[in-house]
Amino acid sequence: MDLKQPENALAAFNKVLSLKPKLADVHLLSGDIFRWLKREDAANMYHWIGVAYSAVNNHLSAAKFYQKALELNGSRALTHYKLALSYFLLREPATARQQIDKLTILDPELAERALDVFKLVTESNRH
Repeated sequence: MDLKQPENALAAFNKVLSLKPKLADVHLLSGDIFRWLKREDAANMYHWIGVAYSAVNNHLSAAKFYQKALELNGSRALTHYKLALSYFLLREPATARQQIDKLTILDPELAERALDVFKLVTESNRH
């Protein structure tokens, strides 16, 4: 199967999902399915897969995909934000803070919003 063709890549992904759902993210992280995409398109795909995992509260998998997106394009402010949030929700504040520090350089306003969210969540968990 030629994975350079989008329809074949998507078919391969769906087959992996149907056969071994827990292996799908491993297969995706290897880059085989999105090899046909341009670097920025692949970064977008990894970002949105991370968003999908975040939506179902699978923050560990989300973090893996956000990291993969940032490997392809480290200047994606929103991906740094989402990765910081995933680490925060995984109770890894030092790692979340590293992402906030990177985000501060790229988008200080978004970094400030992230810190505000972290403070609100922390305060609400105390009550």
